[in-house]
Amino acid sequence: MVKSAVEYYGRIDILWNNAAATESCNVQDRPMHLLPEPVWDQMIAASSESLYFCCKYV
Repeated sequence: MVKSAVEYYGRIDILWNNAAATESCNVQDRPMHLLPEPVWDQMIAASSESLYFCCKYV
C-alpha cells in the first residue's frame, strides 16, 4: 500500500487510518458497554494494529 502510494504520488503527506472490525460490531447490536470481551478485544486490536503498522511503514 505504501509503496504503491509513493510510486503514484511521489510521497505521503497525510496518513488517514480508517480501519475497524465492523463485522463483529454489526453482529453485536448493543451498546458498547454490553459487548462481550472477545468482541471488544477484536475491535481494539484491529484499530490499534492498523494504526501502528501504517505509521511504522510510512
